[in-house]
Amino acid sequence: MTGPTLMGLETEHCLVLPGARLSDESLRAARNGMARAIVECEPSFHSVRWCYDYPYELYRFEGVVNRVLPNGSRLYDEEGYVESCTAECSDPFQLLAVEHANTARLERITAEAAARHGVPLRLVKSNLEYGSHWPWSTSNACHENYSVSPQLSQELTTPSSRAAREVWLPFLVTRTLFTGAGCVRSRAPLELRPDGASPPPDPRTRPALRLLRLFPPDGRFQLSQRADFLSQVIGLETTRFRSLINTRDEPHADPQRLRRLHVIVGDSNRADLSTFLKCGVSRVVLAMLESGWAGEGLELADPLTAMRTVSRDLSLQAPIARADGGIVTALELQRQLCAQAREYCARGRDELPAWYEVVVGEWERVLSILGQDYLLLRWELDWVAKLALIQEVCDQQNVVADSDEACAVDVCYSTLGDPLFAALRAHHLRRLVPDAEIRALEETPPSTRARDRVAILRTGKVAEINWDVAILTDGSRVHFPHFGGAERGL
Repeated sequence: MTGPTLMGLETEHCLVLPGARLSDESLRAARNGMARAIVECEPSFHSVRWCYDYPYELYRFEGVVNRVLPNGSRLYDEEGYVESCTAECSDPFQLLAVEHANTARLERITAEAAARHGVPLRLVKSNLEYGSHWPWSTSNACHENYSVSPQLSQELTTPSSRAAREVWLPFLVTRTLFTGAGCVRSRAPLELRPDGASPPPDPRTRPALRLLRLFPPDGRFQLSQRADFLSQVIGLETTRFRSLINTRDEPHADPQRLRRLHVIVGDSNRADLSTFLKCGVSRVVLAMLESGWAGEGLELADPLTAMRTVSRDLSLQAPIARADGGIVTALELQRQLCAQAREYCARGRDELPAWYEVVVGEWERVLSILGQDYLLLRWELDWVAKLALIQEVCDQQNVVADSDEACAVDVCYSTLGDPLFAALRAHHLRRLVPDAEIRALEETPPSTRARDRVAILRTGKVAEINWDVAILTDGSRVHFPHFGGAERGL
């Protein structure tokens, strides 16, 4: 695929009403109302409606509060959840900065909505459903989007194709090693207190954690929050029968030139490196496939079973059955892919963006450390950080690993505006983008077609809009360039 490439994230945030004592129906109605109230606190372009301009119809979102943010991202409420969608980004550093900018905005407007309505509100960036009496009965999404050629889109959404069988599926299944957000599978629901109080551990490093004693191989702690909610290899649905390969075909561009690869298997990450590698490595692998490269001997016998095996394996040594009858570990498979990516980057060093080398270098480093002592990554990867913090609580308070105290760490780590995570990010977690860049990208779109979208919105002449088209108040339409940049004009 020639030319620049786009990527983006869609993240559902679970809305929690701490201390609420409501029936299921009342709780649902309260959450729907408060989700709308949060989005309504965002003033940007509030009069513009969101639509999808399909070739055969104009589809409007009725009853949904939408906002296009000043950086070209989208924010809306959906059945008691608040979903943020980043603007199109051209590299993983830019994407990470936009995601942080959107999170900061969400923290502010959630606090404003709580103060305005006199209701304690929490938004949780997690794939698990918190705050209901059935713990984790559903899964919130963090979807990834990558622009690919129509040919590659067709191949990767066809499980029988070689690219899907021997590269894309094995890659998605085993990348959990660095993309997993980590979670405790508690035996009882955890209630959040109205004041947001929690037993914060001392976020300091500790040697020789007794992790296998605390978490026997029964799946109580898992690397991935999402793995248990995937039930088939391929499918269209995203809210019920979720699949490893999603076949949603909404290009949001000229379908003859570009398609959007919709990836729904990923976790909702908070650590910079987890997000950076999730999107950066995926983009590199897709570029390799676009170039005609195909892996050999990586096909898995049962990708769904392998996904759950990887998620439950704290030793990182669990055998995974290959289609040819052999076995491989997730770490070994990732090392094979990484070595091939290194060769790919070496051959195309003069043509590829510089960030490809950075991504592959970080990928190599993380895999090396995971094979030695993954606790050395406790301030870089989400699942390792969470695991180390839970051990702190268990040691300090003499509690078991699935106690309320330990589970509170899981929730607080994922809750926007929580003091625990704020302290970790300020003093411990590795950061890949500076605060100045994040603040700039709150109000300024990245250098993609997001600039065109924001520029035309600022004219005040837009009635409806979506990712690739604006419908003006006089009924005319403006289509944005596929990659864009305001310098192209409108």
